[in-house]
Amino acid sequence: MGDPERADAALVPDVHWLDDPAWVASEGYHRIEANYRLLNDNLLDLSHETYVHTRTIGHEAVAESPVAIKVGERTVRIDKEMPGCTPPPFYQFLGRLKATDRIDRWQRTVYEPPGFIVIDVGVQALADVPGSNRVEGRVINLMTPESASTTHYFWAFARNFRLDEPGVTEFLRANVGRTFDEDKDMLEGQQRNLGGVAEPVFQLTVKADAGPTQGRRLLASLIEAETRGG
Repeated sequence: MGDPERADAALVPDVHWLDDPAWVASEGYHRIEANYRLLNDNLLDLSHETYVHTRTIGHEAVAESPVAIKVGERTVRIDKEMPGCTPPPFYQFLGRLKATDRIDRWQRTVYEPPGFIVIDVGVQALADVPGSNRVEGRVINLMTPESASTTHYFWAFARNFRLDEPGVTEFLRANVGRTFDEDKDMLEGQQRNLGGVAEPVFQLTVKADAGPTQGRRLLASLIEAETRGG
């Protein structure tokens, strides 16, 4: 874990949503037989939701909407706005919406190397839909490498709506868990295809890889600086 004398508490990621009384968190854990960089890549390119998570959070708007990327000294931010789309099943339940309702949806991702990603997600109905509510959440992702090809994945979905409904807490735990089960299958398939590669690299990049590419570059630069003793 490194020299404790060199630890900087100021660099500990902010996860206040886990114990803030204004939020309720549904938490979970997966052990993924894949390199942690692949998990980072997956979360920094959410267009995969359209194809992998059709039963919960995926629809065409996720793959079709552009992203805006901003790289900081120790962060990569990726914003995806999806105006005027329809809600996938996950958000139909959370927002009390019908499949035909029109919403604005967003995903605003912040990555802090080596393995922390928080995603501000949510939907807002465009019209006054009786009984509906604004959905706002934070998807908290903590990746801890176990080996070159295995990772401990701790996750949570924290919400600031329908706080007094335990059924919503359990719905989120079950459905986010099911969504990450699908990611687990995909990521472990990637790792099998890569074989024993300790640091998987992109063989071919497309436009959707812009977020993961920036994340990889930042991670590599920090590892290099640490190796030099910086």
